[in-house]
Amino acid sequence: MKISIPNQFVLATLLCAITAFAHASTWKPRVDNAVWQASSSIFECRLEQPIPHYGRAVFDARAGETARFYLDPEKNLMEPGKASLTVEAPSWKRGDQQRDLGTVSVIRAKYRGYPVVLDEKLSDLLLSELAAGYSPVFTRASNYSENDDVEVGLLPVNFKQAFQDYRRCLVDLLPTNFDQIARSKIHFDSGKFDLGEDATELLDLIAIYMKGDIAVNEVYIDGYTDNVGRKVSNVKLSKKRAEAVLDYLTKAGVPGELVSTRYHGQQYPLAKNNSDANRAKNRRVTIRLDRVPVEEIDEEMIQTEDISGET
Repeated sequence: MKISIPNQFVLATLLCAITAFAHASTWKPRVDNAVWQASSSIFECRLEQPIPHYGRAVFDARAGETARFYLDPEKNLMEPGKASLTVEAPSWKRGDQQRDLGTVSVIRAKYRGYPVVLDEKLSDLLLSELAAGYSPVFTRASNYSENDDVEVGLLPVNFKQAFQDYRRCLVDLLPTNFDQIARSKIHFDSGKFDLGEDATELLDLIAIYMKGDIAVNEVYIDGYTDNVGRKVSNVKLSKKRAEAVLDYLTKAGVPGELVSTRYHGQQYPLAKNNSDANRAKNRRVTIRLDRVPVEEIDEEMIQTEDISGET
């Protein structure tokens, strides 16, 4: 005897079977232990939430760079590809309980890279959602189980005070960071040693940075020329270029005792002096900043505090 099974029953059975195999591993803080931590300096502002047994979620703004958000897991649990990003409303908010913000990329992070990194626009959006009481959730297939998803969630609990501290820090960030100016170049017109507008803007940034970073303990200024003219004259011209940079920096507040100047004439060209474009590359002054290791600066600061009695 042939038994007829309704289509609805078959569909329900299939859905149950799929549900039985599908599973989501959820990583988020508990409401009773969720915290946000803000750390501030003129070099970097950071706002982060520890996610127990997963890692941390971080909003980060470094001097001279655009802000970003990233997930920093102890172990990358997400399969590379596209993760969905949603925000969940708290129980006391009526209306939509979940909103879709689209997808974000998940990469196979190596070394100190992060699997999920959001640009400034998306970072600002997440900050505004958290400030409004919503919980962002990242969902992506598991890197270790074919039928599992990984959900990483942030909670807005204890967010507002830390967020205010983070925003105050952003106002005081330096306009540049060490990596951006530690190796700098200024170029000159043929036979000239006067500083143009681009040059003075760069030197202003260097001076501002050095006033904020007591770890910078040496500055090397090296002057160069192309091969046009006599060698002796080019040595003198490279000296004038180096001295023009030194003079500007010292007037801007850089201690002269930290600065060493050298001048090389047409020696050590960056490019062959066989075209106008290449000669322009060689007409330059290089500026190199060196820093004392951080641990040594910390010790000096502690000693200074002990002597002065200030904290």
